[in-house]
Amino acid sequence: MAVKSAFLRGLAVFSFAFLLSLEYWSLYTAANDEAVVVVGSQRILAGEGIYRDWDTHLSPGSFLLGALWFGMMGFQAPSTRLAFACIFGFTAVLVDLIAQRCLSGRWQWLPTLLWGTCGIAEFPVLSYHWLASGMAAASLWRGLIWVDQPSRKNALLLGAAVAGAGWFLQSEGLVGVLMVILWTLRFRLRSVVWVVLGCFLTSVVLWLPVCGEWGTVLQQNAALGKHLRFNHKPYSLANLTFFLSHYEGLSPSQGWVAFVAGASHIFINVLRYLGFPVLLLWTCWTSERAHNRTEIALVYGMIGWALGTANRQTLLYVSFLDPGWVVLISLGLRRLPGARWWAGALAALEIFGWSARFMLKQQIYAYPLSTRTGVYYLADPQLSQALNIIYSWLGDLPPQTPVLAFPYAVSIYSLENFKNPIRRQTLIPFLDPPAAFEAARMEVESKKVPWLLYLAPDTAEIEGETGIPADLLKQSWEEARQQLTRGYEVRRSIGGAALYQRKREETR
Repeated sequence: MAVKSAFLRGLAVFSFAFLLSLEYWSLYTAANDEAVVVVGSQRILAGEGIYRDWDTHLSPGSFLLGALWFGMMGFQAPSTRLAFACIFGFTAVLVDLIAQRCLSGRWQWLPTLLWGTCGIAEFPVLSYHWLASGMAAASLWRGLIWVDQPSRKNALLLGAAVAGAGWFLQSEGLVGVLMVILWTLRFRLRSVVWVVLGCFLTSVVLWLPVCGEWGTVLQQNAALGKHLRFNHKPYSLANLTFFLSHYEGLSPSQGWVAFVAGASHIFINVLRYLGFPVLLLWTCWTSERAHNRTEIALVYGMIGWALGTANRQTLLYVSFLDPGWVVLISLGLRRLPGARWWAGALAALEIFGWSARFMLKQQIYAYPLSTRTGVYYLADPQLSQALNIIYSWLGDLPPQTPVLAFPYAVSIYSLENFKNPIRRQTLIPFLDPPAAFEAARMEVESKKVPWLLYLAPDTAEIEGETGIPADLLKQSWEEARQQLTRGYEVRRSIGGAALYQRKREETR
């Protein structure tokens, strides 16, 4: 009976999150980030091996799991967003399992509500980040069980969860390791050796599909220095200021739906980002004071999660900690005087805010973009018009045509079913070394790639996210464009986009 009740509860929680994901299914947002997993899965299904035939600094988990999913479901919409919805739903179940161990009564439902309304809203697309975040949540859940009952079985299962997190993303593997270290030190747990064994054995199984490429795996997967320097942006109020700059001039004169949606978005992000260090200190102090072993374990687990991702803590990247944060803030509110009032106020504000944000999306995402895999909707009419023109250029090219789309236009491969002709998924100045661009140019030459597509990125937005000056970014994009388009001529252009065709004399 207890098993049936637990199953029905999990199904209800999964369904709740799954249904809330429907609003994102047709939105064109973070398309190139989402395409990384999709294109990697395409390459595997086409017979290419990770690391052997194409380069990536990422762990293989998202690509291998993606290949399994898309092999069964295909690539037509809404397959990609359906995968995203399943990740959202399964993570909601993990959030609920963590909440059941740390909270009681109606308080157990507050984390699930917060996860459903705002947990994934900053990045509502299929991503290796959410897969890794879900496994970090699994590590947190299994860690709480291990701390309460440090048996051999629980230690092995925790080790397996940590291995899964690292299989999806190195940083979340580090998160799991730090969690285990903090729990071991705080609670003096002797069964940690079984955690290590569980992690090792699970890793051997998970990494088996790439076991023949260990040299290349280590070279690509462990060589993170350049990537970490590019993505280095630690916790700072400047990150919050950059976020708030997007809402300059927000007022009721823009309409109450837009105003409430914007105000609620500001509220939840300020609460999460600005309040996160305070929340950690508050819950640590109150849990230690109450001598509550499970609550202490939750706080130490979240400290490990924050430390493991400390290299990049913009508002977006802090949101990847949401599966733990929604439980932690519920615990923090539970310790305040008038706790029920605070919880009720937060729940009401977020329900009201989510409703306004939902209505605003229905109003503003009204500009369609037709692709081979489906129709998506944008909020920017000018961007929609430009992208439709660009996609019309590509419409005459047959599927699987080799097209080099750079410097960061991976969605061209996934949405139009073109073939990436080079080893690298992306070609991004400052992230990829100069040698990568020369290697790409040589590949393009040797394979006589017929088409190149250049899409200039939003340098102002990248500057805000990375701190790299926009002028320097523009210069680097232009240098890359000149280097890679030698031997090609412009066929179509609009704004910062251009379609290049290989010169006829080069193809003889």
